[in-house]
Amino acid sequence: MASFNAAFLEPRLVGSVIRRVPSLALARKFFDWSSKQEGYRHDVYCYTRLLHHLVRARRTREAVRFFKRELCAHCRPSLYSFTIIIQCFCNVRNPGRAWRYLGYMRSLGIPPDVTAYNVVLKGYCDLGRVGRALIKFGKMGKTCKPNVATYNTVINGLCKFGKIDWAVHLFTRLPHDLVDPDGFTYSTLVHGLCQAERLEAAIKVYDMMLEANYDGDAGAYNAMADGFCKERRVDEALEVLKTMIQRRCKPSVVTYNCIINGVCQYKNRIEEAYRLFQQMVGSDCPPNAVTYGTMILGLSKIYEVQRCLELFKGMSKAGLSPDGYAYHSLIYAFVKVRKLDEAKSILQDAARNHVGPDVYMYTTLISGYCRARKPRVDEALLLFQNMKDRRVWPNVITYNIVLRGLCKTGRFDEAYQIFQEMFKVKCSPNRMTFKVMTMGMIHCRKTDKFERIFMDMVYKGRWQGEGPILEQHGLIGVTDEARR
Repeated sequence: MASFNAAFLEPRLVGSVIRRVPSLALARKFFDWSSKQEGYRHDVYCYTRLLHHLVRARRTREAVRFFKRELCAHCRPSLYSFTIIIQCFCNVRNPGRAWRYLGYMRSLGIPPDVTAYNVVLKGYCDLGRVGRALIKFGKMGKTCKPNVATYNTVINGLCKFGKIDWAVHLFTRLPHDLVDPDGFTYSTLVHGLCQAERLEAAIKVYDMMLEANYDGDAGAYNAMADGFCKERRVDEALEVLKTMIQRRCKPSVVTYNCIINGVCQYKNRIEEAYRLFQQMVGSDCPPNAVTYGTMILGLSKIYEVQRCLELFKGMSKAGLSPDGYAYHSLIYAFVKVRKLDEAKSILQDAARNHVGPDVYMYTTLISGYCRARKPRVDEALLLFQNMKDRRVWPNVITYNIVLRGLCKTGRFDEAYQIFQEMFKVKCSPNRMTFKVMTMGMIHCRKTDKFERIFMDMVYKGRWQGEGPILEQHGLIGVTDEARR
């Protein structure tokens, strides 16, 4: 840059230019150039603006060195300068050093303000060190009055890391510091209580939010709707949706997905869920792939396969690519009405489109083959092998379904081989596995293998005992002998 009359330069102008320059390199170049102009000298504002650039660029060491050797050496740091360097330490997960800088501020006669404290507290909370954050919060109160942002920071950290009782206690302290909670405070606590499955306590906080005329954000309403749906209190979830609309808080696709899923748990209310789905279509909150998948699964419960297929095809028209959930839901719909060939075609279509297939799709179709009126066990076994060839590993539910299908059709020896395979691939049998094998062994008159099966289950710690069944078929003595 060419030299020119320094009378045109003044610190406020230089600081403003540095603040607006997009790159750190250019900001530094302008800072160095202006410092060499005759009659001009940087003030704390200019140094602070360049410090901000360094911190924003995550140049931590350079920022600390600049703060100590240049900013502090040439001028007295401002409150804002310290806040920036404190943020720098928190950015690199070192809130302890940030806290020590608060003491450094006081030693220079610069009392930290609530913003500086809030930055440090957030640094502790982001690392999950919420106990330490609470201790620092207590110390802060002796020198600086916390504000609602302080409370929000700590309450959010406590809820995020499962310390919900501490969060509730801190919430009750708000009046002590003459601080009024805001929408974020209520939303955070409602969400935390719902996550902790403490719905009744969440309802109280939610009601307090409504009484205080705080609308909160969509997160509070979503948490309440989800909490009600998990408790199968769908009517109350629908009331939450109405309240959102009345208070002009726009429901998100998450809100609708949660409530539609809740309503779909009741076969006699599937049409009600479908009406909610139709409200979304064409609105400014269109359904996403999860909404479609949930609605397809819901309609399958009332055997509306044609509508399921129409919804699936409608995804492409809506500009959505069917995901694994949508494919699984459609496969389930066809299996439900025993249209297994169509279900297999959908599975193959998912493979062609590189959407899985995953263990859920395979297990659903295998279940359909094994539970058909005339079990198609050979096709189930082919599919079972196909999923392993594609490195989609069966889970214990898949194994149990195959074992049941084989035992049901008198093929116990094959079932026993697959049962042994479970141990080789480290898929631990569960109580249902033992029950299936026991009943299959009795059905196929293969009680000679019982002792081996029993020992396998005892070895894996899965023996739960099927006393009445075993006693009925004279196998109690076998188990006693095997135990010894």
